[in-house]
Amino acid sequence: VEVIGRCHRLVDELVAQHPGVAAHREAQARGYLNHGNVLFDLNRHAEALEEFARAERVFNQLVYGFPRDKTLVGNQAQVHHNRADLLFAAKQMPQAETSFRQAIAIREKLLAELPALHLQRSALTVSYQKLCDLLHQSGKLPEAAEPARKALGHLEKLPSDGEWTIIVLTQSAVFENLLGMLAFARNDYGHAEPHVRRAWQNNERLHKLQPDNASFRKNLVFATNNYELLMRVLGNYAEQSKTLDRALE
Repeated sequence: VEVIGRCHRLVDELVAQHPGVAAHREAQARGYLNHGNVLFDLNRHAEALEEFARAERVFNQLVYGFPRDKTLVGNQAQVHHNRADLLFAAKQMPQAETSFRQAIAIREKLLAELPALHLQRSALTVSYQKLCDLLHQSGKLPEAAEPARKALGHLEKLPSDGEWTIIVLTQSAVFENLLGMLAFARNDYGHAEPHVRRAWQNNERLHKLQPDNASFRKNLVFATNNYELLMRVLGNYAEQSKTLDRALE
């Protein structure tokens, strides 16, 4: 923290001497954001929020001048996302929800103008996932259906091979499971089935790709149980038996 503070002072001096140099101001804003992240990790929440506020002010000014700069806009969104993470951890749910939605709105607008930004799209789906978690913990789980569907739409636009395979499969499984469980809770088993099945299939693929990954194995067991239960409710005993047989392999 002391080292970051010294770096802050040096950059602040540069900005004071050359206020018109955007690169210096961007470095200043990134410094505030990084300092806020470190303070958050140290549970110094009040100080972290102050740093996030400083970063937000500078990034807002920079984005006003350079509205199509993907790095600046991405960092502007990241400030809101990181603040939301902190507020979520502090159980300040309404404020956290607002910040997650601000991060989402900024990246949605950016991607509408520049749709080929895969890293920004991936970051957007993370914000959607966190928002769904927050709505769940806030007792507003039905409201998570819309962000979950939007997130799946974005995941479909990401590459599905190479380094993206694990990311897309993992996140898709989360959102498919959520939508399946929401439909199941409404006794809408017909709409639940494709979501629960896709969640199961994605988790099965993840386990095959990384069979030693304990988290993937755990998620597969959970998804298999959900799919088996749904098949039993639907009276599809042949599929239920096949699911159980594959689970025992």
